[in-house]
Amino acid sequence: MAERFFAQLPNAVEIVELRGQEAHHLAIVMRKQSGDGVELFDGAGTVAQTRVLSASKKLVELEVQQRSYTERPAFQLTLATAIPKGDRFKSLVEKATEIGVSRIIPLRTERSIVHPSDSKLAKSQQTVIEACKQCRRNWIMEIEPQCSIDQLSARTDLLDDSIKLVSDPRGRSVSKTASAFGGATKAIAVIGPEGGLSDREVETLESHGFQRCGLGANILRIETAGLVLSAILLHR
Repeated sequence: MAERFFAQLPNAVEIVELRGQEAHHLAIVMRKQSGDGVELFDGAGTVAQTRVLSASKKLVELEVQQRSYTERPAFQLTLATAIPKGDRFKSLVEKATEIGVSRIIPLRTERSIVHPSDSKLAKSQQTVIEACKQCRRNWIMEIEPQCSIDQLSARTDLLDDSIKLVSDPRGRSVSKTASAFGGATKAIAVIGPEGGLSDREVETLESHGFQRCGLGANILRIETAGLVLSAILLHR
């Protein structure tokens, strides 16, 4: 199976250039040479089988030999989540990419402790790319800027015609809740911080059509709750 790298793949271009981190990884880390086969993906469904023409740590040139296209998944899941401490957010991003989450929206809540900088969130996109390489996913998971519960509730582009769930121990079982939405093509799941969302925040979400759902008797960490809820919705 060919090694996989991220690149822009314009339709009319037959020679593709890799620079920066991807070029360094291909030429120096993986030691690819002229004639070697490499798979490229653009994160928007296009995959190209290519052959290395030249390779250095700053620039790699590849010849496109074959292209294919994967349609965007029919079911789109947005995970709006508070940010866990330390490297746990990186782990959440990685695993959410692997299981098929379409978008992560970092939440800034009344009880949030972690408030990552925009630059830290931007770096998380590289984690997405690396996870896509590993799991051979052809559509990049988006990571949006932070927002509050009030801002999220105003996002009609996400909320209209969606399954809308918020994790809350007072809610009914998520399996029973999700089973009632068999025909939906998109969903948004909200996960609060370690101390939970405030009553006001939950009421705000409920006023915009969100249903509370429980994830069992045990108290789960942010990243665990996000992955459990996402997996149930994606594989319902």
